[in-house]
Amino acid sequence: MDDLIAINKKYEKIFKLFNKILIFVIFGPLVLSFIPIEHPIIYDYNVPYFYWDWLWKIILVSVVVLLFIYFYSLYFANKGKTKEIRIMASTTNNKYFLYLGINVAIQLIIMVIFNYFEWYSIFLIIFFFLFIYFSYETYVFKGMFNLKFRKAKKLRLKENIDAALLLFKELENENFTYPSLYYNLGLIYEYKKEYETSLEYFNKLLDIKDTLEYKYEKNLCTNAYKHKAFVLRELKRYDEALKAIDNALELEKYNDWSWGEKGNILYLLEKYEESLKYFDKAIKLNQTNQLAHFYKAHALINIERYEEANDEADSVLNIDSNDIVALNIKTLTKIRTKNYPEALDYLEKSLKINPEVYSTLFNKGFVLFCMNQYKNALKSFKKALKIENTDPFLNCYIGLCLDELDDIDKGKKYYEKALFYQNSLLEEDDEDKELLIDKSYFLEKLGEFGGALAICDELLKKDMNNVEVLIRKANILNETGKFEESLKCFDMALELEPEDVAILNDKGWVLCKNEKYEKSLDNINKSLELEPEDFNTLYYKAFALEKLGEYQKALKYYGKVLEINPGDENGLKGRASVLKKIEK
Repeated sequence: MDDLIAINKKYEKIFKLFNKILIFVIFGPLVLSFIPIEHPIIYDYNVPYFYWDWLWKIILVSVVVLLFIYFYSLYFANKGKTKEIRIMASTTNNKYFLYLGINVAIQLIIMVIFNYFEWYSIFLIIFFFLFIYFSYETYVFKGMFNLKFRKAKKLRLKENIDAALLLFKELENENFTYPSLYYNLGLIYEYKKEYETSLEYFNKLLDIKDTLEYKYEKNLCTNAYKHKAFVLRELKRYDEALKAIDNALELEKYNDWSWGEKGNILYLLEKYEESLKYFDKAIKLNQTNQLAHFYKAHALINIERYEEANDEADSVLNIDSNDIVALNIKTLTKIRTKNYPEALDYLEKSLKINPEVYSTLFNKGFVLFCMNQYKNALKSFKKALKIENTDPFLNCYIGLCLDELDDIDKGKKYYEKALFYQNSLLEEDDEDKELLIDKSYFLEKLGEFGGALAICDELLKKDMNNVEVLIRKANILNETGKFEESLKCFDMALELEPEDVAILNDKGWVLCKNEKYEKSLDNINKSLELEPEDFNTLYYKAFALEKLGEYQKALKYYGKVLEINPGDENGLKGRASVLKKIEK
């Protein structure tokens, strides 16, 4: 500590000396040039040679001293060992520009008064305007040219976040009042996902917005509202996020990002139709706004307007034919319409562009799983696992594939991982209903039926008409041997969604597992009336017919399954099973 105090005192003396020298070396030559020897600068050049020689030598020495002080102070403003040294060096650097600007201003005034201009006048004028700009930014905006602030901002832009944060916090402790300090600290904490702290700094800037006079500062406020909206969205405080983005739009009505963000918030509120209006505004302002196209497509998918969603994806592909996000949108529309072969085609195109994209590998595994091609699905999921291993669903699907491939014990390990990562997500929001529904499924796969049912019952207390939870509960009850109660839950779900193929199939499959094959066919046939080409439903029918001993009919339906989906492992096993029974 004593060493640092001694170092600070040493440099305090140095910079105090420099501040005095600056006055002499900047203003000295100016004063000497007006010594009354017929005023050589103002009146004429008919003066002894030694005068000019003497004057220019002084100017030359002054320039050398000035350059030394400038680079010395610049170096220690950035590299000074202590905070105090960096502040002293920064102050000297600012005084350097201030005094030099005053010098130039005086020279220009004299030239104007005496109507006398030298060849270097143009350089003086340029420097004078730079000086005015420097003074304006430094003393009106209170510190844009503060070297520490500039360095911190550069570090942030280079994503050297911790170093930038350290400098910004030092400036805050020094009562640095430039509004951009709050804005930059807000951005840094947003980047670090410390959203509550980020909000504090954005609010500090917005609290003083009425006192700000300059356009640049007002633009900071507009951007602060945008980032505030994003942060609130991430915190799932959607109503507050809407207010923030509306404030941004009041200040800047023609910003496509803001309109797109408003659409995105409404999308997360599941107001899909309303969100489309704002995505359209964003796209109208900027046809190349890929995010707006992307979220608009997702909104359209959620309201089952798949062709329009495809058109949005094509709009992005017209901008960039290799856009993987757009290809994934087209993939998603094909998945939703159960057109799995075409979905695979788009996924393969994406993988040719970039074989290391997690979402593409996961989606490929998912499509192959839906097509009951478990070995190939497992390969794709394992590739995705090398990129991102903390996704609960990825681990769950690997477990499901292993179950289907009769590796039950290994599958259980992946269900445990899925539950672990799901609990991590629930630590951030323990009331998220989607996360809780998924958790109940993972618990079911681990045989922890009591915990799974408790989650479902808790969710149904809040919403008795949640179809997804009713199906989840029905399947869990069946696993615990409560078959009749399971059927009641399925019937409640079908009252709400009487033409939902997935519910009819699930109920049909539960009836099959409980050897109620005739009743299961009632549900399966209703499902086939709605979707006659659904290979999973055809498989369930083939399975029920096989169990009823109607082998030729079962063989026919297994054939239909494999005609639609040639690699279906369930269909292949079923057909082989029936053929063995026929041979006997």
